[in-house]
Amino acid sequence: MSNSFRIFQIVLAVLLSIATGVVWITAYNDTRSVKEIEQKEQQEEQLANSFNLTFDNKSYSFDEEGMAEVDIWTIETSSLVEGVRMVLKYDKSQLEIVDIKKGNAFDIYVDEGIDTDEATAMLSGAYEDKFTGYSKQLFAQVIVKKIGENPNDEYNLEISDESLVTLSNQPLRSIQGDKLKIK
Repeated sequence: MSNSFRIFQIVLAVLLSIATGVVWITAYNDTRSVKEIEQKEQQEEQLANSFNLTFDNKSYSFDEEGMAEVDIWTIETSSLVEGVRMVLKYDKSQLEIVDIKKGNAFDIYVDEGIDTDEATAMLSGAYEDKFTGYSKQLFAQVIVKKIGENPNDEYNLEISDESLVTLSNQPLRSIQGDKLKIK
């Protein structure tokens, strides 16, 4: 065999090894890109499903008349929300819910009332055309009255996990809920 054929074989081997390296690097980058895309989609899905109602982080206390105004907020979300039903629970031997004022998170509110026998209060909200991607907004303000004495001087109010949310194209699901101690 001639030297030129031998040089051709060496050049071909070098080019094939370079091409193989490029294929491996491309495959590795594509795999990494797929994983990054999947992680991003999971994060977006978690964010989209993360609608919740929560109490404000501030400390609440009763005034001289034994009354307290408690704010309930929607958390920041990118969910397409169709409606929410909040169920509040409390100890009826210690608290009384005097009133629930509607917030500004929804266009339509339906006050389902306060059931003193079951120690629950319910409020539903809906948006006319659904909404997506909004910041923390006031869902409701609850006015409570201290009616009994508590040895710990803490009175509990709870957004129950019986509360529900309807997100676009998803089944009705429970809200995580939240608890608050009023002093």
